Amino acid sequence: MIHLNETPGDSRSPGVSPRFSVQVVFTQDFPSMRETFEAERQIKGWSRAKKRALIDGTFDLLPELARNHQVEQR
Repeated sequence: MIHLNETPGDSRSPGVSPRFSVQVVFTQDFPSMRETFEAERQIKGWSRAKKRALIDGTFDLLPELARNHQVEQR
């Protein structure tokens, strides 16, 4: 996740190479920075399929993808 308040008006920080540019694909507001970092840490541990469902807005698939992932790991 990118913390947009850290780079206002630009998707790159000064001194960052253009080949490392990023594209924002999902945003969500949180009441506190603590909750923001907790959500970021949780999402970083998700499977690629679950992240894709979040980006696509197919939130109803998230519980099913979590169950499928648990079965695969057994």
